[in-house]
Amino acid sequence: MSRQTQWIVYIVIAAVLIFSFYKLVNVATSVSYPYGEEYRIDANTTEVANAINSFKKLHPEYVVPDSLTMPGGKRGQLLDGPRGKDDYWYHAYFYYSKENQIIKTWMKPIDSSHTTFAFDAVNDGLKVGNWRGVNKDYTEAEGELLKETFENRILKEVKRLSREH
Repeated sequence: MSRQTQWIVYIVIAAVLIFSFYKLVNVATSVSYPYGEEYRIDANTTEVANAINSFKKLHPEYVVPDSLTMPGGKRGQLLDGPRGKDDYWYHAYFYYSKENQIIKTWMKPIDSSHTTFAFDAVNDGLKVGNWRGVNKDYTEAEGELLKETFENRILKEVKRLSREH
């Protein structure tokens, strides 16, 4: 094999390794919520969190009711924010009163000025624990309809409000 052919082989192998590493890192950072429908918002996570709070003040009909039945029968709430001081994910919940559904979302930073905001799951009713993944537990047609509804009711406004913060 000539030197030129060897260099081409090395370059191809290096490109494949770099691409594989990139994919592995991307999968590793999303492994906790692999079935969410991800959207990119051109704002940092603080701006998106503020936009979600503003959205809920402007549209109180999307606020999850305070008293829910949690697994085990206890009464409780779903609060927006990280689940602990070391949680990488910011969780936010919305309520579709007409459909009686709780919408679970999460966000994480992409970099200092961009955020991944994801529509993750739907819980039917106010008894928490029967979450269905939007890209896992619905038919393709049902999932597309859920995503379209989410985009029109919530995502567009959160994106707009994020630019204002």
